[in-house]
Amino acid sequence: MATPNLGLTQLPPTTSSAGAAGEFDYSAAAGELAGHYLTVVVGPPASQRTGALHALAAMCTGSADGHCGGIAFFEGAKYVAWIDNADPQLVRFVEQDGTDVIVDIPRYLPKDGICCPSGAFTADYRWNGTRIVAVGPNARSVPVPSPPRLGAGL
Repeated sequence: MATPNLGLTQLPPTTSSAGAAGEFDYSAAAGELAGHYLTVVVGPPASQRTGALHALAAMCTGSADGHCGGIAFFEGAKYVAWIDNADPQLVRFVEQDGTDVIVDIPRYLPKDGICCPSGAFTADYRWNGTRIVAVGPNARSVPVPSPPRLGAGL
């Protein structure tokens, strides 16, 4: 079974006030995404918000179907990477321990309806000190455009 074509984009350093690395701050991360016209759909539970590396599934603000969205990675409060082509409404974070983010990403099989993917694959992402890297048997990263930044004319 082939790994889906997900794109992992490393972002330039943020210029926001939330740009410092360190402990993850959910509120600051959600605020950073709001500045990119993204709304958080799911993130780590409070019990998994220690350490620096975390991810939030987000969709374009105003999007109804989740096709404009993905997974945003933060190293501390610094927004560092984006995975496109992952429906944020169906993503399930398995574990976020501050070092690794393990996520189940739905996979549509040929006979699946638009509502209901019957497959999934698990991916493990890690911060190597300078960038997010995909590790393990499902590691795959393909450059894609930066996270969507929609104008006010939704």
